[in-house]
Amino acid sequence: MDISAAHGKRSLSQTKPTYDPLLSGSEQNVPLDCQKTKITRRTYIEPAIRTIVGGFIVSCAALLYLKPQLTWLWLSVLIFVGFNLFQSGLTKFCMMEKLLKKLHFRSELDEIKILSQANAEVEARAAFYDTLGLLNEVVIELSHDCKLVFLSDHWLKLLGGNHSNNAFFLGSPFTAFINELDRASLVNLLETLTTSNRRTMSMRFRMLREDQLEHWVEGKFALYTKQGKVQGIRGVLRDVTETHVQEKRISHMAMHDALTGLPNRTSLDHQISQEIKRSHIA
Repeated sequence: MDISAAHGKRSLSQTKPTYDPLLSGSEQNVPLDCQKTKITRRTYIEPAIRTIVGGFIVSCAALLYLKPQLTWLWLSVLIFVGFNLFQSGLTKFCMMEKLLKKLHFRSELDEIKILSQANAEVEARAAFYDTLGLLNEVVIELSHDCKLVFLSDHWLKLLGGNHSNNAFFLGSPFTAFINELDRASLVNLLETLTTSNRRTMSMRFRMLREDQLEHWVEGKFALYTKQGKVQGIRGVLRDVTETHVQEKRISHMAMHDALTGLPNRTSLDHQISQEIKRSHIA
């Protein structure tokens, strides 16, 4: 079976929604041009506070000159403004800042904090991917509907394909790369994993390769959770073709006579025990 033919031509330049950590959840689905328009229309809190305080000070100075008989009032306003600025620097509490946030003004400090967290996550994820590239195993990530959303570098080697990168396979059902004889068993295993309390589950199965060779893979799967919610399934695939062939060869040697190639007594005892088990089940 040809994997490329099974999936057809897939464009690598598919448009993906952009994610901006500075936008709220309702704004993520808004077109990029509209997002930029919204951002430019929203004023930052910090310069707005400086403008308001500067306006108070200039107004009080002008009123002191124009209405000297109310000097005590204008000085009280200046002291009140100065005291609030002083205590906000010590306690990090500013009533004007909270009021401006309610009016949907943007905060430079909050955006710096969000961007720092986003950069830290990106760097950690990049380091994680670099580490995966050093392993011989293939690390995959599946969505809730068992479609491929992440593949480590050794996926192409495991599949035996000649594609330039893994992007060709993203979004494809993982079961499409599994031999039909093992597909149902793997689907049942993944369903059991999502519905049971087991942390990990393992299975040995055959993958479809573009070179048409029988290829055995041992997969270990676990649920991927974030903030207590299941995001998908992560798995580690390891090529065990040579190991599987050696195990079959050793099993054949143990069950057959080396000279004639006929089943030996061990094979007979094994078959008898299997028949006894079947009779008990029936």
